[in-house]
Amino acid sequence: MLKHFTQSHAHLVSAFKLATQMRLSLFSTSLTNFHISQNDASFSCAPERSGQLGGVGMLRAILFDCDGVLADTERMHWRAFNEVLSKLGLQMSWDEYMRRYLAYDDPTCFRVFLSDVGYGFDEQLISELVSDKRKLLSERSSTLNIATYPGVIDFVLEASRRYYLAVASGAARNEIMMVLNSLNIANRFRVVVSSEDVKCGKPNPEPFIKAMELLNDLLCLNPPLMPANCLVIEDSIHGVKAAKSARMWCLAVTNTYPKEMLSEADFIVERLDPCLIPWLDQQIRAASGR
Repeated sequence: MLKHFTQSHAHLVSAFKLATQMRLSLFSTSLTNFHISQNDASFSCAPERSGQLGGVGMLRAILFDCDGVLADTERMHWRAFNEVLSKLGLQMSWDEYMRRYLAYDDPTCFRVFLSDVGYGFDEQLISELVSDKRKLLSERSSTLNIATYPGVIDFVLEASRRYYLAVASGAARNEIMMVLNSLNIANRFRVVVSSEDVKCGKPNPEPFIKAMELLNDLLCLNPPLMPANCLVIEDSIHGVKAAKSARMWCLAVTNTYPKEMLSEADFIVERLDPCLIPWLDQQIRAASGR
């Protein structure tokens, strides 16, 4: 019996090692019934473990981007940018917005765009453009139809029962709250970090680091959250870069870009679904040696 157990155990260990060495590219699981891509590089370059006790390597917090993850609002922002830019006789194509400007906060978007087209500006003009765009969206907030993606609400509700949730977005605070209130999920998030709360937006990691620090401070977490305890959910290239620069885990959703452009993320999915949550928890625990 002991010999049989030892042989069986050896077979299981071999099978597990083989499975973890394989690149799991866009495979379909019976549990989730949709596609998941897992980058093999993500596990060889996993966030460092600090060596401190208390939940190291365990998922404890999920940090969400807003536009393109929680809500399908990118075209809303693009139209608002163009309405403001039209006063300067300028227009930004949808392809340009997607390729170059999407993940920037409002001030950076205007600065980079005006620089790209050779339009002279100073910070006073940037401030006026940002104010005009935010005023425009605020005035239309009651008539805007904020759409979300399949599975998002259920994912947020389930995740909030297990983890601390935060939003870290390049949008203005009133725009983020407009989305959260419209989707009736505002009370699920302990912290909201907006463009007004940071000096540097994505791809700088500051928004995600700020969200983690606020969770620690506001909830008096002991032990405190560390980057290895945090999963970022993003849809943009800059957002993924910011998450990895923060040394956090990153789940990319292909709502905005194809998976080939999000390859720096640890996990890539076509959509969010609550069935993903235990799978992600298991993967992070396994990769962290828990």
